[in-house]
Amino acid sequence: MLTTVEIRALKPAARPFKVPDADGLFLLVQPTGALLWRFRYKVMGVERKLSLGSFPDVSLKQARLKRDEARASLIDGVDPVEEKRQRRFEAELAAKTTFKLVAEEYIQKMELEGKSPATIKKARWFLELLDDITKRPITSITPHELWTHLSASNGEAIMKPRCACGRLLGGSSDMGCHHQQLFLHKQSRKENAFAFS
Repeated sequence: MLTTVEIRALKPAARPFKVPDADGLFLLVQPTGALLWRFRYKVMGVERKLSLGSFPDVSLKQARLKRDEARASLIDGVDPVEEKRQRRFEAELAAKTTFKLVAEEYIQKMELEGKSPATIKKARWFLELLDDITKRPITSITPHELWTHLSASNGEAIMKPRCACGRLLGGSSDMGCHHQQLFLHKQSRKENAFAFS
């Protein structure tokens, strides 16, 4: 098994070479001097390699822990390479799924459903109120943050038991809008009330 002292003493060669640790973990030493952690395993008889980061960013102890986690996934019947690829895909999708994108799709849906021009206008007005956060991933926005932005607006009321913000952000329960009213000032005049439907 490797030691940190041995790893720091490694010298690059003209071609990449492997230095084994244990249980499938090894270091790939690149001609540039980069030390890359890899975990080698087999799935259905096919050899695969999982990247675990580079040394010293990922220490020997951390690399072994990552290897053990990957081995545990294999025991559960999960291919760690596919699991990592799926996590990356989900992270990229979440980053691209901004508040504005979801809101615009929701507004388009309302237009297709034949909602009145006044309702569509109010929906776009609501989106303008939240301009500061519309470019962020929708999953990163908390109920408290949404409330803060709305309370800093011009005092228009935003009301409905299942409020519009909840619908935009993936459902009223996720945003704490389930069976409650969200409002900035206690104005009840119908012309100042905002709702998507």
